[in-house]
Amino acid sequence: MGSPICRFYGEQNLFNLLVKYSSWANGRDTIPSARTFEYTEQSLVDRFKPEDQLDLVALTALSILFVEETSGQGNQVARVGTITRARMNGHNIALEYTYDLAVPAIPNKILQGFAAELDIEDFQFSRTHWSVKDVDLFRA
Repeated sequence: MGSPICRFYGEQNLFNLLVKYSSWANGRDTIPSARTFEYTEQSLVDRFKPEDQLDLVALTALSILFVEETSGQGNQVARVGTITRARMNGHNIALEYTYDLAVPAIPNKILQGFAAELDIEDFQFSRTHWSVKDVDLFRA
C-alpha cells in the first residue's frame, strides 16, 4: 500500500529510488541534479520534467527508497521514507526527508535478491542517482 499522499495523486504504482555513495545523513542531504532520472523510462522523465524543469512537488509525492551504494565493506541498508522538502541548490537537489519507522531497514544483500521485481538493475547499486520506477514499492 502506498502512502496517503501517493494515493491522493494516484501514484501508488510509482516510487523514487535514491542511491547515494555514502550513508544518507540524518534527515537532510543532497543528490546531484545531473544524475536525476538515470535508469528512468523516458515517459516518466517527460512526466516529471516538463519543459526541462524538475517537478519537485510531484516527485516528492511519491514514496522513496533510500539506498546506500553497495560496496564490499560494511552492511549497507535501504530505507523507505518520504521527502518533506526538496529544492534546487546549485548543481544539487537539497532534500529534507524522514524514514518510515514502520518499515524496517532492508539490507542491500536482501534488496538485491528481489531488485528485478522493483525494476532495479544491478549497476544501480553502485551509482549515485535518482530514478523513478513504475512499480508498486510496497507490493514488491
